[in-house]
Amino acid sequence: DKQPSVIVLDEHLLGCAGFEVCQEIRTDMGRWGQRVSLLIIASPKTSESQDNDSISISSDSKEQQMADRLNIEDYIQGPFSPSYLLTRIQVSLLRMPLRWRRAPMARCEHRRISSLRSTGLLDSEPEERFDRITWLCSQMSDVPISLISLIDTDRQWFKSNVGLPGATQTPRDHAFCAHAILEEGVMVVPDALQDSRFADNPLLEGATTMRFYASCPIRVSASNGSDKKIPIGKLCVIISKPRDLGEERLSALKDFGAMVEREISSNFVEDG
Repeated sequence: DKQPSVIVLDEHLLGCAGFEVCQEIRTDMGRWGQRVSLLIIASPKTSESQDNDSISISSDSKEQQMADRLNIEDYIQGPFSPSYLLTRIQVSLLRMPLRWRRAPMARCEHRRISSLRSTGLLDSEPEERFDRITWLCSQMSDVPISLISLIDTDRQWFKSNVGLPGATQTPRDHAFCAHAILEEGVMVVPDALQDSRFADNPLLEGATTMRFYASCPIRVSASNGSDKKIPIGKLCVIISKPRDLGEERLSALKDFGAMVEREISSNFVEDG
């Protein structure tokens, strides 16, 4: 009988856990069971399980340790796109390294999503005040694409879009900005084809190829009323060839990001 080259399991199978099946494969299936590629898909956590970010972090850490112990090739947590899973299976079959990494969730992910949704920006109509900033950012940076990208649970959604006509969103695991919100300051990717996080990302294919990317954070006050600023998205600039933006333009990008934050803050002042 032919034996599979890759096994994909749901973390919560009917009557048993995916990790238990992996344990049996690794210990009871001989040499083949020790070498076969195993992928586990972890169901997205419910809002109830996300109420305490520290509990979620502890649980995720324990599960990742178990995945490492069983030599599981990938433990896919949270929402994922079909294209990511297909790519993950393909590289396992070909025994190639995966050059497309999904960004981990922020430590304060539940508060971050709550703060994002409290702004009322998601799925709202285009606004000239934001479009003016992205247009100026594109001109100042001398790049064709500038976006205000908001990172939702399973997607990045564009509040403002210069240079990508008709595009409103992408899956979250495609988003460079999903990585960028985990960094405090400006994130720069000089050439995505040379970056192991992005080289196999579908956004590097087709007519609008992303090669250079730079972004600065967009932060708002936490929805729980604390003074802490929470990252909800990024103001980014993109071009289809490798680039060095230079310190002066990166400084201007941060200034434009601060302008976006002030516009968002003004919403709360007006509502108040």
